[in-house]
Amino acid sequence: LFDSTKLQYYTTPPRHHTRKFTFVQSIVNPTKPTPRHSVRQILVKMEDAMETRKIQQKESVYRKLYSSILQEHQGVLQRQQDDAATSSVFDDEQQSLNRIFHTEVKNLLIGVGVTASVMAMLRLGSTYGLSTVFGEAKSKALKDARIEAKRRGTEGFQKAAAFFVEGMFSLWAGFRCYDYASHRSEASWEAVSEIPLCKGRSRISEALCPQWIQVTNTQIPREFWKAHAEGKLRDERTWTAIHNFSVNCERRLAVEAKVRKELSLPDGEPVVLPQRVGTSPVLHCDSK
Repeated sequence: LFDSTKLQYYTTPPRHHTRKFTFVQSIVNPTKPTPRHSVRQILVKMEDAMETRKIQQKESVYRKLYSSILQEHQGVLQRQQDDAATSSVFDDEQQSLNRIFHTEVKNLLIGVGVTASVMAMLRLGSTYGLSTVFGEAKSKALKDARIEAKRRGTEGFQKAAAFFVEGMFSLWAGFRCYDYASHRSEASWEAVSEIPLCKGRSRISEALCPQWIQVTNTQIPREFWKAHAEGKLRDERTWTAIHNFSVNCERRLAVEAKVRKELSLPDGEPVVLPQRVGTSPVLHCDSK
């Protein structure tokens, strides 16, 4: 009854029992937090995650605001090409557009090349790849299935279905490669956002900038741009280009307003800038 070993066991619980008791006590007694994270910290993280999720769900809604501006002025590029043929004041802008066009053509060719390569691999490499990937038994079973389909008269339908599936997969692979290459083309995105910095005149800036600035500063909340600055949005590269375009628009409008004031020109009079707009801090002006 008074064995020392048993007495020590019953009076001093094992170590793992002590850990369980401490965890249960921390739940029962709210004043003592859990060893790793307090309940308040967990709730704060959950709340931040929910807020980020809500902001990300608004990305498509806010993107439509800018898409509507582009659709409204979709004829600007055509007028820009016509003006560039007769006037040199749009040369700098035209050169920027040409760089963007050539970059996108290169990305498109990458997508087309991947599509053709995947289709060729699926169509031509199927005969040699069956035995390598699936083994001789599976390859023989598929060949027997083709022979049976030919005997039943369903070979044409199976070939058409296989061609459709392989074609859709090849197009998907090519589009994904094009989309990846386009999003990775930092020079193209920078060139788009820097169009308002062109010297001379900018037909695109004259058409888009007033509405672009108004949407950026008034229709999109500050919390969204704060989340963008913290890297919490899904399509960061697109929103960086959109925001930089708006900032550069403000820079251009400020410089144009200064030139009009120096030359005593009326508001709204087109201004030909002798040099590119600098990237100094924005001097806010009336963009109406």
